[in-house]
Amino acid sequence: MTFARYRYSIFVTTLAVLLSGCEMKQKILDLNAVSMTSENLKDGEALKETGPVSNRFCADSFHDQGQIGILDRLIQITQEEESADYLTKVSFYRTGKTCFLLEGIGNTIVAAAPKPSEVIPRPKAKKH
Repeated sequence: MTFARYRYSIFVTTLAVLLSGCEMKQKILDLNAVSMTSENLKDGEALKETGPVSNRFCADSFHDQGQIGILDRLIQITQEEESADYLTKVSFYRTGKTCFLLEGIGNTIVAAAPKPSEVIPRPKAKKH
């Protein structure tokens, strides 16, 4: 194999790898819990996991310029699509120049079980 042919093989292989859809995933942020729709849980409310969630958003999808609000938009879209009140164990990744990936767990708000101190004991039946 001549040097020119060897160099051409390397070029074609490199180009194939770049075009094969392999993309880097660089973690940029982890959050325990986040919501764009609820500020805080109220007394008597708890979260119930609904399952894993994953979503991707690219800033140029809506001809946005810059990165302000991209993660907020990604959270909002994910909550809407998954019908989630909160997202927990969330990780954000950068997957391209203007693309971001969210992975986490969807949660809905439910009524919390009463604390043992709040449960009113039933009166015991008297034995005759």
